[in-house]
Amino acid sequence: MSQEALSGALGFENRQVLSNIESGKRKLGVDELLKLMQLLRKELEYFTDPLRLVGEAISWRANVKAQNIISKYEPHAGGIVAAYRAFAKQLGENPSAPHVQLSLRKRSSLEEAESAAEKLAADWQLSDVPARALPNAIEQRLGVPVLVVDASQAISGAASKLQDLSVILINRNEPEYRRNYDLAHELFHILTWQAMPPDPLDATEKKSRVETLADAFAAALLMPRSVLNPLWSARGKRDLHAWINATAREIGVSGQALFYRLKALGWIATEEELRIDFERLKWHGREQRESDKPQLYSPKFVEMLHRMLDAGWISVRRAAVLLNCTVEDLVDLFRSYGKKAPFPS
Repeated sequence: MSQEALSGALGFENRQVLSNIESGKRKLGVDELLKLMQLLRKELEYFTDPLRLVGEAISWRANVKAQNIISKYEPHAGGIVAAYRAFAKQLGENPSAPHVQLSLRKRSSLEEAESAAEKLAADWQLSDVPARALPNAIEQRLGVPVLVVDASQAISGAASKLQDLSVILINRNEPEYRRNYDLAHELFHILTWQAMPPDPLDATEKKSRVETLADAFAAALLMPRSVLNPLWSARGKRDLHAWINATAREIGVSGQALFYRLKALGWIATEEELRIDFERLKWHGREQRESDKPQLYSPKFVEMLHRMLDAGWISVRRAAVLLNCTVEDLVDLFRSYGKKAPFPS
């Protein structure tokens, strides 16, 4: 509905009244709220529940066929993101959107995206294994929570851009090298959202220009020249397949991702590239076991949830519904972080 149409239906003299309500300059009366519920066919919680995302963006990185899975999962994921924001505000944490933005545009070259990633890796001092240091760096330097969730394997992760908070979601059911790449990829979206908002669905099989730039950025961030150069120099006459697979395991990427990064750097001679057998360039780590998966959510999120429950600002039942788990699961969650549940169990 247009502002004019909705203003008329609510009985306002002009649309400026509605505009003032939307901008927070005027409060909404109870009778006006009841009319809005009828006109827009929404329940009360749609307007009042702080643990629900309404009209705020989530960009998913997933299989092209995962649209139905995402539609079912998105309310749950949105609830976790909204809860992080609501908990932080209630506890005086004052969440804020990151002010850092990369000076990249859709017309930027892949080399420019790679250069921005290399600079970020150096500025953040991500060490010899950037993948290992990246989650903490994102949270500490940007104030962007990285939350580990339990999602279908059709979903890799997501980036959420709220007015006062940005959040990255990573699926714990993905193998380690995919989680690392997804995190670096979603970081690109957080850092370029204003200039080039990502698609609602980044289908890994179909790449837009924005997603291609994100992939180039992620590869250079996880495999910066400064990290690869000494490793490549020490290769000697070692078989390229063996060197790539061993190095990929060491720095937390896939063999194929490392190959394409080397190719982008121009380090692989043409004749050697022609001899590459891509079937041998795989992730050769063991099959992921339950014990290999990272803990759910994050230490900060679990700490805030614990404080909210302890203060009685959220009920145990509401917390269990929010996280789509049982009360026993909540107890186990706190135990996994070395905490005693703040309620009888």
